[in-house]
Amino acid sequence: MIIDLIILVLLELFGYFGIINTTIIPRPSTILFKSEILSILEALSSTIYFITIIFIISLIINMFIVIICYWLECKYLENLLYRLNTIPRMVIMLVGISILGVGYKTICIMTIISSMPNFIITVLGYLRDKSNKSIIEAAEDCGTPYLNILIKILIPNNLRGIIISTKILLSSIINSVIMGEYLIGTSGLGSSLQYNLFMYNMKNVWMIALVIALFSIIVNKIFDLILKNKYMWFNK
Repeated sequence: MIIDLIILVLLELFGYFGIINTTIIPRPSTILFKSEILSILEALSSTIYFITIIFIISLIINMFIVIICYWLECKYLENLLYRLNTIPRMVIMLVGISILGVGYKTICIMTIISSMPNFIITVLGYLRDKSNKSIIEAAEDCGTPYLNILIKILIPNNLRGIIISTKILLSSIINSVIMGEYLIGTSGLGSSLQYNLFMYNMKNVWMIALVIALFSIIVNKIFDLILKNKYMWFNK
């Protein structure tokens, strides 16, 4: 925090004395008091609404695929996810635009697809950890159905790892949605960023960047608080 304040003070002084080009890097006071903060916050609310919908849909789909891959040992699907994970999100988004056209449907579908591999691969890694082997064997000796072992034993026992993977999933969705809005959106932070860059309104550009950074920090802090909550019933 102290280092951040020092940087802000230095930028303010450098801009005041003309050491830096304030057209490209406005003074912090200019960004704070002269940017269109209300329109930026309105764009943020639109982005958060869209992110929330995609996150819920993506989490449901991804957990279903995790269960299918673990239960049925779908090696071909897993190999496909590994390959998809190596493709940059920008490329996936551009392919989606060329196939599905411009619109929020494209952003939604391609965001779900691009964020899918990392989450599924990571969660499967937690579930297949050797430490779970004794639990599985004990449950099988008791005659517990295989699907019940997964849903009622393995997933709760590895909930901490799943929450960490969910945190990564949400971060991925945030990045993909803002990228999609920047490329083809008509509202939201990404679209606002594109417009202000085109108009070379740098004070708004820097304020949007600050809002995105603060939003990401808040999301990460929420997940950190969940993981540190001593009343959670997953293993530490």
